[in-house]
Amino acid sequence: MGKQHFSDEERQVYAEKIAEKLDYLINEKDVKQIRYYCYSNELSCANHGVLKTNLPLFHKYHEYLFRAFQNRELNIGLLAPDATTVEWWEKTIDYTTKEMATITEDISLHLYVTSHAIYDLDFYEWFTAKCREYVMKCIRCNGAAGKRLLLTEFGFKTDDGLNNPETSSY
Repeated sequence: MGKQHFSDEERQVYAEKIAEKLDYLINEKDVKQIRYYCYSNELSCANHGVLKTNLPLFHKYHEYLFRAFQNRELNIGLLAPDATTVEWWEKTIDYTTKEMATITEDISLHLYVTSHAIYDLDFYEWFTAKCREYVMKCIRCNGAAGKRLLLTEFGFKTDDGLNNPETSSY
C-alpha cells in the first residue's frame, strides 16, 4: 500500500514527475489525445476516499500539477473532484467550484446506483433532477468560465436480480 501523506516538497516533485512523463508522451512519442489528467480516483491516496476529508490537501496536489503543466506548456486540463456517491458530491463540488475553479478544467463525478434497479423509472426522474442541479453548479462556477460536468464512471448494482428484466419486479 502506498504512503498516505507526503511533505510539500515531495508533492512538488511528484507533480514535476507527472508533467515530465506527460511531456515525454506528447513531445517524444507524439501522443495527441491526452485531454485531461485526474490526480486521484475517487479522492483516494493510499486509502479509498481519504482526501474527501482533506480537500485543502487535494487542492494542493492540483496546484502543483497545474503549475508543472503550465511550466511545460502542456495543454492538459485537470479534472476534479472525481467523487463517487451522491453523498460526496455536494461538499466536493462546492469546494472545487469555489476554491479550485481557476486550476480545474472540468468537473468529474462517479455514480454507482445501489438503491434502485435499472428498470426502476423513479430513479431516472431523481437522476435527471440531480444531474440538472450539479450541471447548473458547474455552469455557475465561481472565479472562472463555466465547467463541464463529466460522469466518468456509472453503474447499477447487479446482485439480487435487480437488473434482470425477467426476474425484476420493475
